[in-house]
Amino acid sequence: MGQSLARLLRKHPGLRNILPITTAKVPIVKFYHARTGLEGDISLYNTLALHNTRLLASYAAIDPRVKMLCYVTKVFAKIYDEEKKPEVLVDGWNVYFYDDLDKLPERWQQKNLESVGALWLGLLQFYTETFDFREHVISIRQSAALTTFNKQWTSKYIVIEDPFDLNHNLGAGLSRRMTNFIMKAFINGRSVFGTTVKAYPPEYTSPMEFFFDPEVLTEGQLAPNDRCCRICGKIGHFMKDCPMRRKSRQRREQEDRAEGRRDWAEGGREHRQGEYWRRPEEKRCCFLCGSHSHIKKDCPQYRGPAGAFSSSPSTSHMRNLRERKTGMINTRTNIDMHSQPVLILVCLSRTHHNLF
Repeated sequence: MGQSLARLLRKHPGLRNILPITTAKVPIVKFYHARTGLEGDISLYNTLALHNTRLLASYAAIDPRVKMLCYVTKVFAKIYDEEKKPEVLVDGWNVYFYDDLDKLPERWQQKNLESVGALWLGLLQFYTETFDFREHVISIRQSAALTTFNKQWTSKYIVIEDPFDLNHNLGAGLSRRMTNFIMKAFINGRSVFGTTVKAYPPEYTSPMEFFFDPEVLTEGQLAPNDRCCRICGKIGHFMKDCPMRRKSRQRREQEDRAEGRRDWAEGGREHRQGEYWRRPEEKRCCFLCGSHSHIKKDCPQYRGPAGAFSSSPSTSHMRNLRERKTGMINTRTNIDMHSQPVLILVCLSRTHHNLF
């Protein structure tokens, strides 16, 4: 399904960088809209994401400051590439929330009058100075404190309760390194946004560059990629299932086949049938002398099964060695090796050739 959707999106003239991630738990297709410069993704079979979208839309309709805070949080997350939202498919959960905005003032009479800047600074201050990550759960379902002991999520570093799937910890995939990285960014952000600035330094062209400087927020470090694919840098799949790795492997196989066809064409017709595809170690070779003109049983140095040398003439070195041992330096006499077992052992012990 993901590949089919990606093929359809590639036909659209306004979309770029179509990337299907079909091996993730929830398959998605990423794309880039050229005219608006916006990035998007389409998730498959993830009906819970629709309810999350409706929930955020209701928040934005209640108070326009929510939308601004979401934008600021998005920019803050992109500064250190912490855009990692584990997505799951959950059916059968109660996804109801109060969305009757006309009657909302009757139930919610209090109204917050703080500015967006004050709300943003309060958020950073709360999670760096007040909130205890070891004891409490981040939850929007209730205003009272929710402990990690009650949720039995005591082994995780940052615990975030899904508003619909109450058994799903959204921070379960965070490692210790990533948790430390996030907390460092929050602490540095609290210091940057909480310090009064009289004049911006000349090296910054805008206030946004000053407040969202990655050299300050993350101290110039990149986000840990211990949960990312080591090939493409994305999460949601392992290295062995990476789409880029499959493409690279297919490209190498095509190049190998093309190179094999070129070598076969350049070799001419003199190759025997099937000889080209024979591995180098499978080619015909004598294991005694290393020659490719014959095999072991036809080698002049081969000793027959009965313990005698073959009738083929041996090398001059072996012939002179036998003659010296028998005292016949100038007389060339055929030696019956069957009647001279001691002589055989002497010859075998002093020759540098493998006679077996």
